[in-house]
Order: sequence, then C-alpha cells, then structure tokens
Amino acid sequence: MLANQQKLLYKPLVMQDTLIHDLTIVIVCAAVVSFVFSRFNLSVILGYLLCGLLIGPNMFQESFILNESSIEDLSELGVIFLMFYIGLEFDLTKLRSLLGSALPAVLLQTVGMVFLGVLTTPIFGWSPVNGLFLGSILAISSSMVTFAVMREQGATKHSHGQLAIGILILEDIVAIMLLVVLSGVALTGHFAWEDVGEATFLVAVFVMMVFSLGKLLTPGLLRTLEKMDSMEVILLVTMGLVLGVGFLAEQFKFSIALGAFLAGAILAHSSLSEQIEKLTEPFRYLFSAIFFVTVGMLIEPEVLMQQWGTILVVACLVIVGKVFTCWLGLSMSGQGFRNSFKASMAKAQIGEFSFVIAALGQSLGVTDPRLDSITIGTALVTILLTPLLSKHSDGLFDFFAGRMPSAGRQFGQFYLGLLQTVKEHLGKSDLLKLIRRPALQILGYFLVFNGILFLSGLLAHKVTIILAESNYVRAMSAGVWVAGGLCCLPFLVAVIRNLDAIL
Repeated sequence: MLANQQKLLYKPLVMQDTLIHDLTIVIVCAAVVSFVFSRFNLSVILGYLLCGLLIGPNMFQESFILNESSIEDLSELGVIFLMFYIGLEFDLTKLRSLLGSALPAVLLQTVGMVFLGVLTTPIFGWSPVNGLFLGSILAISSSMVTFAVMREQGATKHSHGQLAIGILILEDIVAIMLLVVLSGVALTGHFAWEDVGEATFLVAVFVMMVFSLGKLLTPGLLRTLEKMDSMEVILLVTMGLVLGVGFLAEQFKFSIALGAFLAGAILAHSSLSEQIEKLTEPFRYLFSAIFFVTVGMLIEPEVLMQQWGTILVVACLVIVGKVFTCWLGLSMSGQGFRNSFKASMAKAQIGEFSFVIAALGQSLGVTDPRLDSITIGTALVTILLTPLLSKHSDGLFDFFAGRMPSAGRQFGQFYLGLLQTVKEHLGKSDLLKLIRRPALQILGYFLVFNGILFLSGLLAHKVTIILAESNYVRAMSAGVWVAGGLCCLPFLVAVIRNLDAIL
C-alpha cells in the first residue's frame, strides 16, 4: 500500500499528456519568432502565423500540439484582454462624437460586402444562402489584427486610429446581429426583420445597463482598492470584473469580447486605470500571441494551393470593397478624405468573427464545405497585407487622389464644407439644445429599466432551477421580481420627470 502511494507521489509528470506540453511549445516558438521578427523590424503577426503553421497539424505528418482545442480556448483570452485594453484606452466621450461617422461607415460597409458576397456566388456555383454567409464573413474585420497593426505603427491615439477603433466596436455589435439573422435564414429560409430589431434592442439594453451600473458602483470600489494599495488585490478584482462582465454578456447571448470592452470602458480614466493597464498588459501580449499562433495552426497548405484562385479573388473583394465602402461612409459623414482612407486601410481584412460565421454555416449544413478553407485562406492573405497597406496608406491616398478628376475633388470639398455648415447651424438650435439632454436621458433610463427586468427574469429562472425541490421556490422567485421592480422605480420616476420637462 505504502509502495503504491510512493509511486503515485513521485510519479514523473508526463508532459505529453498535459496542457503544459502544448503551452510550452506555443510560448517558446512564439518567443523565438517574436525576437527574430522584432530584431529585423518585421511584423510579429506574420511570425506568429508562421509559427502556428509549423507546429500545427497541417505542415508535417505529426503535429507538435497534442490537444489543439485547449490552446484554442486559451487563445480566446487574447481577444478578451485586447477588447478590455481597447475599452480602457478608448475615450467614450470621443466615441459618442465619432458615432455619427462610424455608424454610416459600418452600415454601408456591411450592406456593401453582403451585396458583393451574394453577387459573386453564382461564379462559384453556390446558392444565395451561401452568398449571404460569404458576404457576412467579408463584412467583419479583425479587432485583433487591426489593433495590433495600429499599435505597432503607433497610430492608436491618432484621429484615424480612433475612427478605426470606433468602427470596430460597432462591428462587434453588427457581428452579433448577423449571427442571429444568419441562424434564422438558415433554419427558416427567409429574412426576419423582427430578429434584427430584437437583437439591436437587447444589445442597447445590455450596454446601457452594464455601463450605467458600472459607473454607479465602481467609484467606491476603486477608492477602496486605492487605499489598500495591493497589486495582487487590484489585479484579481480587475480580472474578476473582466470575466464577470464577459460572463454576463454570454447570458445575454452576446460575445464575451463585448463584455470585456465594457469592463475596460467602466474603468477608463479612473485613478487606477494606468496601474490596471500595466498589470494586465503582460496577459494581453501573451494571449494575443497565442491567438495568432492558433490562427496559423488552421492554415492548410494543400487546400490553399487548390483554392488559391478563389482565395485571391475573395481577398481582393475584401480589400477593395471594405476600403471603398468604409471610406465612402466616413467621408459622407464629414470626416476628412485622408483620415477616412487611412482608417479604412487599417481594417481591410477578416478575422476571428469570420471564422465563427463560417463555422455556423457548416454546423447548420447550409454552406459549401469549401467555404471554411476559403475563409481561412482569405484571412491569411488579408492579414499579411494589412500591415503593408496601413503603413503605406498615405502614399496610396496621394496616388489615388492625384488621379481623381478635378471636378470630383471640388465636389468633395464643397460637400464637406456644406456638411460642416449644416452641423454648425444645428448646433446653435435652441430647440435641439432644450430637448437633447432630456431625450437622451429618457432613452438611457428606458434601456436600463429593461435591462433590470431582463436580469430579474434571468435570476428568477435560476432560482426556480436551484430550488426546484423547495417549498419556497415560488416565494423566492417572486422576491426576485419584487426586488427587480423596486430597482426599476427610480428610473421610471426619472423618465416621467424628463418627459414632463420636454412637454
């Protein structure tokens, strides 16, 4: 008996059967390529993709990675920490000012890319449903790639960088709506506008509820953390907030990345924001590297060689279509032509959400089996080209602008001037100034009100499941609803008061 216990106690760790083995391979290889590529001023993203190709299952007969799914799960943390960092760095007051520009750009880009997807599917012999999925895949850029490229080029604080980030945030919301719509189309065979409306409303409710409650509750928590002055406690509380809000987002059937962004936005510009950024930065670097390595592991050289023509056509559609539609949307909303072009160039690729949409089509059995490989190949080509396009965006803009007819340039300048004049006149309107604040408050309170009701319903359902055998299950469930109703009362009163102020 004692001998058996000793054998168990001193049994050597077999790394080949553990996550540690795979994680060691990934991190060591990522460290090597990061050092080499940085030493020669090359994009580390390219290095990570190459690293994933070499250690993945598709290059050699035997993969160096034994459990790919566990590494893929860890790579999701890269997206989470990146979105948290974006929220921490991004000025939400500036986001409100950029919303008028970013929203038309996102809408025009989404409609344009879906239209291109549907238009090109007859060339491949695919059905219209395949075209809808292809267009949706092309419509969503990679937050990971765009932000990594802008960070490498020091453009995150520049005006075109802020524009690109504003668009990316809205794109994440659009991606959620696309998933809802595509699921409905695949199952029913027709487009349902009510699904779009419901998804939009739930996103607005979730964002407003989390942000409002966060800004209400976190100041006291941050003051306490500041007094404690413990790096360990600050880090753990931050991690808990990021993953907690992400979990809440999942309960609403949204992306955990949206929750992570909101967690960052809640902590932004607080007294501890710089300290939190320094504490969490190593995690962002580590898991971002793992994310790009896992993308590299998906690359299948044989399939890329078979589908190279299709992949190049689709990659051209992504670059030309996205740059044009996004630039046009930003320019029409009053942004400068050069800034609009540079912001569009930074996001001329597809990435993580595109993989999710492609996987959805395969799981529902409504898309061509080749679509997965084409998506990965297109992502690879556009990701590799993004650093070059972004770096030389000024030169490319000068090239195209120099070849534009003088009448076109004059019309563009006239349009921007006219738009600026209209904005100035609207800004001076006493009526708009009078109703703007109460109207926005009514909208905000209404969304928070609905968010509390939704959360109450969720908690009541959980209570019913947990206390299913209890005699007090009805009373506890009713208590949750009563508590939710009491929490709603202040917001209901505020809505009535603001309506009274307007009327």
